[in-house]
Amino acid sequence: MNAKLLSCIGALGAAAGLVPASAGLAQTAPTTVPSLKLVGAYAVKDTRINPGRTTIATVFRTASELPRRYDGMIRASGFLDGVGHSVGSVKGRHGTSRHCYVIYTNVVDGHLPGGGSSARLGTRHTLEVAARGTDGDLVAKTQVHIRAQRAGDASGRPLGC
Repeated sequence: MNAKLLSCIGALGAAAGLVPASAGLAQTAPTTVPSLKLVGAYAVKDTRINPGRTTIATVFRTASELPRRYDGMIRASGFLDGVGHSVGSVKGRHGTSRHCYVIYTNVVDGHLPGGGSSARLGTRHTLEVAARGTDGDLVAKTQVHIRAQRAGDASGRPLGC
């Protein structure tokens, strides 16, 4: 046989041996949490995420890690005044997240989507986080004020992320 063909067959065999090991790792990720507690949160107005559009970035920290799906995606959702969004991880100091997460809300004509409340600086809003718990869905709520962006906000520095 050709040397190139043999090396390709060998590489495929090695890759096939790794697949079951990585599949087993994905199944061990926790899909539920026993409790949900918000440790801190803040909301900042940002125009750099989407140029030409204003976005509210709401960063929050939980007491424990949020549950994840089989593929590693976060299995939780966040709501700012009832408007739901996907939850993403915040990359904090030294590449660690420390249970810090973010949701992004677009501002439409100075208000939250759906004709919601005003998105001016200093306005107060309700942050609600929902996650899959061991005994059903869990919900945690807190109040946040929209403020101007400061250095370190994107990495969650005010929350110790």
